[in-house]
Amino acid sequence: MLFASVATETGTQYLGNLLLYAVALVAMYFAFSWILGNALKHRVSRVLSDEKFLNCVSIGLFVFSIVMVIVHFIWLRGIPVIQGALNNDYYDIMRIRQSIFFEAPVFHRYMPNLLLKSVLPFLILYFYIGKRPILFGLTLIVATLYGTALMNKVFVIIPIAPLCAYLILKRHFFSFLKVLVLPVCLLASLVFVQNPQIRPTFWTPEGMATAAGKPLVVERTIGAKRHRGNESIAESKVEAALFPAYQFVETIYLRIYVIPGQVVSAWFNDIPEKLPFANGCGYRWAAALKGCDFLFFPQLVHDIENPVLVREGIHGTMTAGSFMEDYANFGKSGLLFGGFLMGFFLALIGKIYSENWRAALIFNFIPIAMLIELPLTTVLLTGGWALTTFLYFIFQSRLAQLGSHD
Repeated sequence: MLFASVATETGTQYLGNLLLYAVALVAMYFAFSWILGNALKHRVSRVLSDEKFLNCVSIGLFVFSIVMVIVHFIWLRGIPVIQGALNNDYYDIMRIRQSIFFEAPVFHRYMPNLLLKSVLPFLILYFYIGKRPILFGLTLIVATLYGTALMNKVFVIIPIAPLCAYLILKRHFFSFLKVLVLPVCLLASLVFVQNPQIRPTFWTPEGMATAAGKPLVVERTIGAKRHRGNESIAESKVEAALFPAYQFVETIYLRIYVIPGQVVSAWFNDIPEKLPFANGCGYRWAAALKGCDFLFFPQLVHDIENPVLVREGIHGTMTAGSFMEDYANFGKSGLLFGGFLMGFFLALIGKIYSENWRAALIFNFIPIAMLIELPLTTVLLTGGWALTTFLYFIFQSRLAQLGSHD
């Protein structure tokens, strides 16, 4: 999907780079799968199988999650989505979103990610499978409301993703639709909170939505920059008043399919033409070892591509596909290295879940999808992939039915 998105944006201009990465990934995946299959022939025994103990651990994780949510709101001194809903200025709303993570200390940047991308999604599925409806309902409500409060659409979707995958695999389609009701309603509301110019008139009367004190006219680049040869053609249009339902669907489509390709194309376009290869200084850990200044490419590319926002004092990031960080540091050699590393981790994950393919799909398709716009190390650590894998290892005796048929 990412390759198709990039092709839609820039045609075949960067096809060679993408194929280089893809070939390295596939070749290394099969090579490491064969090596690990021969080296790790015996499965690790399930060291934890006591039902009461595991239930206590799951409840403890739920209580811990609630405490962390409360601590986060206390630090934020309010609930961001409510602050945004009461604001009619587009740029002010963006500043509210920026303050949630961009200006936060390390703990309040990483803990919400671990809760919403790993702990709470795992608990939602665990309580559902364990037929504990009260804990399931409470966990689902906490996760979706917390994700909405942080004004991030991904945080609304990810907590229910493992459960939705389970229900689809089990062909429980009616239950699947019921689970979607609350998140979809919250997601639709969030689109309108973030975009005052498309709110219904009863929410924000016509002419009240503003940007920097002026009537708000959103000018969005369609196809941002389409590069043909050495030419760059900017295509843009001014958004007119659209039906809210259509705007909602369009926003989701752009976020999932169009924007990832635009961002990858922007990175390829800006590096090394405007930003030289970092030679390792684009990795925080490597920069510390080398004694060079750390170059945070997502912010550097963002500032190049969004000068209007920068002038308004709004800073952000344009995170790209997992392999782009390696490309930003070492060019095409980095793409080969990225494919090599990704092949190894996918082979390792395959080995860990080798006896339960449904669990492998349920717990890993979201982290793999996140690699469309995040580095592998980020997805593993702050993205919760490593933590989810650890939780599966601990609770696998209680999750055996994921691999069974009805």
